[in-house]
Amino acid sequence: MRDAEQTRQRRQQQQLALFNKHMEEKRQLRKELVEAKTQVRTRKAELQDYARLLATQSAARRFSLEYLGEGSRSCGGAAANKRRGQVLDRMSRTGSGLSAAQRNEFGHGGRTPGIANWRKSTGRVWGSVLASWMQHVLDQLHGWGEQRILCAGA
Repeated sequence: MRDAEQTRQRRQQQQLALFNKHMEEKRQLRKELVEAKTQVRTRKAELQDYARLLATQSAARRFSLEYLGEGSRSCGGAAANKRRGQVLDRMSRTGSGLSAAQRNEFGHGGRTPGIANWRKSTGRVWGSVLASWMQHVLDQLHGWGEQRILCAGA
């Protein structure tokens, strides 16, 4: 009888140890799952940022300086002004984008008094000036250094 009791206690202890081991494994797996989910979320956000950056690069390459009104009389008129607006719209989708002041200043395409006077004095280079300003914003935003997106022959 005593042997049967000892055997039963050993069996209970073994089952309890096995149960505790399984519970510890379960806790460890849950912890690893939470870490993996966090890592996936972080990587997904990084990939979205990178995809947004690539989309901006490819979209920005479509705009040559002539397309933005460079070299034409009245800086390309309403059509070029609309294209410059498209550049600004795409710029606003990158990183922190453009500030409200930048959108306001650039968005009027030279209709604000200061820019209108400046545009008259510079003549036909409005496209390259806008491109250089946008490139500067991209450089600051992404730390690209010498890589140029908005340039002649883009």
